[in-house]
Amino acid sequence: MKELIVKDFMQSHVPTINPETELSKAIDLLKKHHLIGSPVTDTDKKPIGYLSEHELLKPMLHASYYCDSNLKVSDVMRHESLTVSETSSLFNLAEKMLEAKPKNYPVVNEKGQIIGVITRTHVLAALSEAYNHCHPV
Repeated sequence: MKELIVKDFMQSHVPTINPETELSKAIDLLKKHHLIGSPVTDTDKKPIGYLSEHELLKPMLHASYYCDSNLKVSDVMRHESLTVSETSSLFNLAEKMLEAKPKNYPVVNEKGQIIGVITRTHVLAALSEAYNHCHPV
């Protein structure tokens, strides 16, 4: 069987969000790219955190109800960011996803820079493709 690696199935056109970005602008980026979360990066595109819909919901509920807020991404982002290497095995990532909660993993190159994201949807599609290759209809 052909080895399946992350870079062959990841989404490479993803926004990287600056920690100083205002929350509504970050939401616009997520919507534009049809994502539920995105890495937060420094100026070298290295991950310093993660922003997902989960972190955005409470502050946006408050801000929209009271019509006030000047929150930035750095105020609400998760400061830890689980990443996966572009050369990682897709099977290993699938096993990791069974144990951990994240639905999205930022993908990093050998320099530790964000080059994409891989989601459970991408992993499932790749596994389905592999399965169909083993069991042609």
